[in-house]
Amino acid sequence: MSAGFTAGQAEPFFALKYQRLLFHSGDAAAMGPTAFALCCVVATHMDMRRFQTPCTFFNRYLTESLGLKKVDTLVLARTKAIELGWLGYESKKKTREAGQYWIVLPEHVLGELDPKNGCSNGSSHGVCDGGSDRSSTGGSNGSCDGSPITLDPMPNPDPTPKPKRSPFKVSIDDLPLPPQLTNHECKSAMDRFFVHKRQVGSWYKAMNGVTALLNKIADWSKEEFLEAVNDAVASGKWATLYRPRPKTKTNGYHSRMNFDDEESPTQRLLTPEEEAECTRIGFDAFAKKMGWA
Repeated sequence: MSAGFTAGQAEPFFALKYQRLLFHSGDAAAMGPTAFALCCVVATHMDMRRFQTPCTFFNRYLTESLGLKKVDTLVLARTKAIELGWLGYESKKKTREAGQYWIVLPEHVLGELDPKNGCSNGSSHGVCDGGSDRSSTGGSNGSCDGSPITLDPMPNPDPTPKPKRSPFKVSIDDLPLPPQLTNHECKSAMDRFFVHKRQVGSWYKAMNGVTALLNKIADWSKEEFLEAVNDAVASGKWATLYRPRPKTKTNGYHSRMNFDDEESPTQRLLTPEEEAECTRIGFDAFAKKMGWA
């Protein structure tokens, strides 16, 4: 069973008490955020009218004002609030008049209202409504039990910040580098790579990442390691080292001739006759003819 309000029955700012009762009773969670917002809007507008007349709203106006996408969502929320006994509604289906809304108090919360000061009567909440006739213990800035009122509720979860983890630190001299990379040049390159990782925001969180890097470069040569560090730093975003690809010879004319081998007969320049013959029959046939292939 529910109880409505007639003209002049509710005192000014009763909308705040209504919202507080709706919140503390647990029905706000049961009806959902949309129905709770609808009840608060109706209570606020009725308070502005001193509860003289019900509020009138069109469905489309409430739908847009509450940020809903469909009128059906408003209808479901309104039905839920009516079923829980917190809202009254009446509309004439055959006409296009706006629907009438008014607030209602369920029977199970009527006993929590104190007619003198509006505080919860024997309720475990102990929340003062801030009415004009306050108890002598509360004062102008206190609750019913004399404790100060704070506008900020107890935060949830615990506001105590978690201690920040200290950044992982590693010393180049303490790293078990491979034997071929223990020289000063490689250690300087490793230190430069670590600085690069911090700059790109990919620094190691534990020793496991450093160990994985050391296992990765275990069989790298000095030249490969230095080149990999230079490539990573030059990229500006690489968070790890990549082994350089082996350099292969191209299929060009000069690359086929082994100019690096001092004992190779191709170290010499071709005579005009040999160059003409090579152009006529092709390099592969000419090299086979000369015994180079």
